[in-house]
Amino acid sequence: MQQSHTDTLTVEAGTAEQALEEISARLGPNAEIVDARKVQKGGIAGFFAKELVQITARPRHLEVPTGGEARAPFERVLEAALARDGEEALGAVMSAPAEPPAAPPQVAGTPAPWRLSGSVDWSVAALSRHDLPWPIIDAVMDLDPRDDLGWIAAIAGAVAPWCRPLPAGASIMVGPSAGRLGRALGAEVVDPTMMAPYSGSFAAPVSVSDRDWVYTVRGERWLNLVVDGRPSTLGLLGDEVLAVSWVGSKGIGPALRLASSMGLVLGYGMDGRHGAAYRATPIDVALAVRDLVGRR
Repeated sequence: MQQSHTDTLTVEAGTAEQALEEISARLGPNAEIVDARKVQKGGIAGFFAKELVQITARPRHLEVPTGGEARAPFERVLEAALARDGEEALGAVMSAPAEPPAAPPQVAGTPAPWRLSGSVDWSVAALSRHDLPWPIIDAVMDLDPRDDLGWIAAIAGAVAPWCRPLPAGASIMVGPSAGRLGRALGAEVVDPTMMAPYSGSFAAPVSVSDRDWVYTVRGERWLNLVVDGRPSTLGLLGDEVLAVSWVGSKGIGPALRLASSMGLVLGYGMDGRHGAAYRATPIDVALAVRDLVGRR
């Protein structure tokens, strides 16, 4: 564990749940997650390294005056009244220079590129704007928007039934962005103009117009639908689709809705900005939703 002079605490653990428990014990239940990632530690020449979950958090600064700027108004969405949270005073402390800079000062309200711009925009309204399925919204109805760890844990619990093991056997990733996800995972990518392998798994960047080709070369393989926010991708749905994956922030909402409404397994997620692909675990999905709602 590392605690820096900026009041952030970095915890490494075998699982995200263990890391979050340690953060909650050290910083309290209202600690705010700043960063979360998987890291490789140890090993020899790149082999036998152990994968750890690294989470960085910071405490909520309770000394911020309550009599200053007024909080944003209360929102009532789906019959829940949830208070919005503000940390303007904390942002001012973080951005204030030790002494007047020699260069022209930054325009007021423009944060430095490395600095967090505010607290997470946790609210039922934020989740509803992204059309997330009811089980997720229902799980957070009574939570305080300032309880960052509580929202992560509640969303992880809501999506856990969809994060089952993937079906056995070979599969084909299908969808316009399937090739991008497949390459990130190291899978073979086969274009509809190419000869498809007779066995084994592969990714096929296809659209609805290639549906007949998909079902011709499928054989006994099940399908993993890769969504990216394009409605036309849903035209590839069929009984052979047993899992759903997503690429980019516009894909996570449709993926969660399909998992909820059709009982599909959540397969893989891919960050549209950095191109990092990962297996959809409950904590990873919850953190992806956290990124989706953004910050105030």
